[in-house]
Amino acid sequence: MQRRSAPPALNAPALIQALALEVRFVLSGTLQSLSGAGGVWDDLTACTGYYRKHPHSGIFAVTCLPLWSLVTLDRAAELRAWLEALHTLAGKPVPVEPVEEAVFAPGPDHFAVLLHLLTGPFDDAGVALSSLQSSSIFSLASERASACLAEMQAHGLASGGWVTGAGRELLRHSPYAVYADAMEKMKR
Repeated sequence: MQRRSAPPALNAPALIQALALEVRFVLSGTLQSLSGAGGVWDDLTACTGYYRKHPHSGIFAVTCLPLWSLVTLDRAAELRAWLEALHTLAGKPVPVEPVEEAVFAPGPDHFAVLLHLLTGPFDDAGVALSSLQSSSIFSLASERASACLAEMQAHGLASGGWVTGAGRELLRHSPYAVYADAMEKMKR
């Protein structure tokens, strides 16, 4: 950006002409000019330019026009049309395909809660969680235990105060399978 010594002469849309007296700078650099919408003054210096990395990347636009000027209050429709001209250069957005939900990967705390549920039966989740806090085998903060149980219930690994078939299958194929067998034997 360079300072302008005198107001530019131009043959441009009415909005650009109205703002010309307030322009104090000109743009320089490797920018594409906004043709047809008053992006270049008559002396071929730029007042609005844009940069596009590649045809499908949208645009980054810059201007030295004082768009905050009080002059624009009386020319709101013209300003909107000028901004829409910039917006159309950006192209249409490509629809974003939905991202697949991340696969639930239970951690050690989840397995501790599952193993604790095997020591039941528990009437409901509240009873199971309060029993976990007084467990001589497991030690887990109540907030964390509650969060783990809620996540496992959301993924069908636990229901209320017991382990579902999917939860038992997960335990059977986990590094905690030996402990699951021991918990099951303790109940007998």
